Amino acid sequence: MNKNTIELLNEDGEVEVFMVEAYFDLEDTKYTVLVKEGEEEGLLMRVDYDEDGNPLFSFVEDEEELNEAAEAYESLLSE
Repeated sequence: MNKNTIELLNEDGEVEVFMVEAYFDLEDTKYTVLVKEGEEEGLLMRVDYDEDGNPLFSFVEDEEELNEAAEAYESLLSE
């Protein structure tokens, strides 16, 4: 695994490898876009950190937050 990939466990407990497409901030929240190997569409996830500074990835469940983060990512792509 290189620095541009991360491994996450799926709901079956199996490891899946994702390419890190982007990290970006929106207000005080950090987000990432992850693309599973062999796929074109990515996952937009919120990044929080535990007390040791390790990243914790979570799905954005609030539709308004998801839309705002997606718009911010799209504007990064157009720069």
